[in-house]
Amino acid sequence: MLIGFRQQPFPGEKLPEAQGFSVLRTSPQVTNGRHWLALTRQAGASVELFDAMVSDVMDVLGAAANPVLGHGLLLARLRAWLDFMRQTGERTLGPEAETGLIGELLLLAQLISHPSLGGPAAIQTWHGPTRGLHDFVIGAGAIEVKTTFSSPGFPARIGSLEQLDEQAHRPLYVCATRLQADPAGASLPDIVARVRLLADAQTTARQELDHLLLQAGYADAHASHYTRRCKNHKTWFLHVGESFPRLTRANVPTSIRQASYELALDLIDAPSCSLDQVLTHMGATRT
Repeated sequence: MLIGFRQQPFPGEKLPEAQGFSVLRTSPQVTNGRHWLALTRQAGASVELFDAMVSDVMDVLGAAANPVLGHGLLLARLRAWLDFMRQTGERTLGPEAETGLIGELLLLAQLISHPSLGGPAAIQTWHGPTRGLHDFVIGAGAIEVKTTFSSPGFPARIGSLEQLDEQAHRPLYVCATRLQADPAGASLPDIVARVRLLADAQTTARQELDHLLLQAGYADAHASHYTRRCKNHKTWFLHVGESFPRLTRANVPTSIRQASYELALDLIDAPSCSLDQVLTHMGATRT
């Protein structure tokens, strides 16, 4: 795929590359008054993913309001695609990662629809795909999403001593979502489509969402692989306060440098909260 620009794109920038895919400056770099970049696929690399990447890049360029904005959006999207290739190659998300992404997207849909946030602001709160400490950061607060198909019980994997430590973000909440297998329910691609529809009112919000989906390891080219269907059986929020059971650096011996553990969310004796209560506590307001 060749892309032409009237002005030199990304001067001095190192262009991204990953497993069988790369972005190259053509030689000569200027032809017919345009600077050209080539998006290339090497032999053996996935044709399906390359076609999906080309289609997505064309959509990004078509939606750009001006050439300067187009340059930035293009480079960000190409880097997201090639990071995706580097991290996942042609692999799809495993069952655990798929379940986790479903839970985060279900909450994101609620945040986009909530009057205190709206599309662009809600999508900017989603930090899960960027491997942030918490899945959502809203103002000074944060939400950690835990999702399970297990019933009975609600085992939640806690990956570090920092994950449930409110020192970094306060207030801190856990969003617990119990999914239930249902042949008439929604698949991961269905949920992605629903969230995209909510974000479509704002072009920049949709582009940021697609960027984050790639970072989360989801590509439309793999949609047919995600056949599991489910419904949201129940979602509730728990405030991580002083009495909340967890391991943090403040309550373990200094000789313990790192830890991961399993927490039974269904056994925690604490009142549940609604999303409205959570956002009010965080002081979320539409800007």
